[in-house]
Amino acid sequence: MPETVLADLPERTLGPSSCLALLRGWAEEPGDVPPEAATALAAARAWLADPARDRQMTVADPVLGLADGNLANVLFDGTTCRLVDFEDSGVSDPAYEVADLLEHVSVRLPRVLDQRALVRAVGLTDTQVARCARYRTLFAVFWLLMLLPDGRAHHRNPPGSLADQAAHVRHLLP
Repeated sequence: MPETVLADLPERTLGPSSCLALLRGWAEEPGDVPPEAATALAAARAWLADPARDRQMTVADPVLGLADGNLANVLFDGTTCRLVDFEDSGVSDPAYEVADLLEHVSVRLPRVLDQRALVRAVGLTDTQVARCARYRTLFAVFWLLMLLPDGRAHHRNPPGSLADQAAHVRHLLP
């Protein structure tokens, strides 16, 4: 049986380019926007509308990506780290995968990881760290939209999650 190479695999679900296109659509039709999220949503719309984003959201260093930054998909026994839940996996970028983990509400809202330490520990290059910052903004906007009252994550997260995420997006997009 021939080996499968990354070039033969599809991009992960919600990869860099498809996530950008999806968020542009969601941001145009957000439904109910509480006052605490209005400024962050306006900043997110402006950021998403910038045509430079299309060139920035690409897979530069192909890897097999997990495609789900939920911390529950990372099993650590004190020695070995294992990843589970590959149902949406595909070709991705290491910087994108790290950004997905760092911005996932399971990590960011409870602030359970030292973000700088994780970026150093996984060995991203300086170029990947710069890409990771852009991807983190993309995922921060994703979670802002998901946490809006009409979003799929709104009712699954504790009260105050939307306000916290809106403040985070405003910090990233002054």
